[in-house]
Amino acid sequence: MEVDVTLSLGEIKRLLDEVAPIRIHLTERDEDRRFVELERPREVSMVPGEGVRIITDGRVRHELAGVGLPFEVRRVQVLFVPRVVQGHHGHRLDFGFRVEEADLENLPGLVENVVIAKVNPLLQADRLGSSWEIGKTVAVSLVMPERFEPLDRLLLGARAATLSITHDSLILRLSLELQITRSAPRPSGQTPG
Repeated sequence: MEVDVTLSLGEIKRLLDEVAPIRIHLTERDEDRRFVELERPREVSMVPGEGVRIITDGRVRHELAGVGLPFEVRRVQVLFVPRVVQGHHGHRLDFGFRVEEADLENLPGLVENVVIAKVNPLLQADRLGSSWEIGKTVAVSLVMPERFEPLDRLLLGARAATLSITHDSLILRLSLELQITRSAPRPSGQTPG
């Protein structure tokens, strides 16, 4: 059985509008106060096969030469990059980001590139802890009523997951598997038909 979950570009814009403004901490604890802040998007577009491009403004705080400095971002182009990968419980959907371009106030392009190169590795899904264990969420075990003797449980699990990004939507396709377990073996000579 296959189930498609589709987010249209309009739905994605609405969700991003609800999320922003947002501060993404670049370390597990914000003691050193390294972060990226993004305001409400000015533009949102789909990049087929890649992700969702967001153009906005905001702030970055990061270290240069050992000194923590805040930078105003007049314009930043960020790619939201969802990916299906193998997780601990089957398939997992990771949510990462990549700064493609940034116009940092009062900084030359060379320094902007240094800041982007330092920030991007910290925006990966594994560093942010931003993922959804699809296999764990979809795994369901329902006890069958005693009236259905000798049936025991109805099991639902995710066999596979794929993600497609088109010019106007993001589509998550789940291949689900249904099974029924028995509390007693099937009598010999009877096979499911």
